[in-house]
Amino acid sequence: MVVIGALAGGLDAVTEMVSHFEKGVDVAFCIVLHLSRKGIGDFVVHRLKQATDMPCQMAVNGGTIKTGNIYIARPNQHLLVK
Repeated sequence: MVVIGALAGGLDAVTEMVSHFEKGVDVAFCIVLHLSRKGIGDFVVHRLKQATDMPCQMAVNGGTIKTGNIYIARPNQHLLVK
């Protein structure tokens, strides 16, 4: 698992980074951006999906983490992995 953190202003850098991720890689990516506005999380997922062929989605409480996927922390929430 690779965890990436950035301030809200880092969205462009994160988008550029995921554009270089290869589909089928044997690792899961968790991205945590310092975002407080509800609704912006869907925008982040949409933007990252445009930059990569890897599946990209909002992290879900109790969800299974699968390699080859990108998970985005929900705005104004912590991302805890067990």
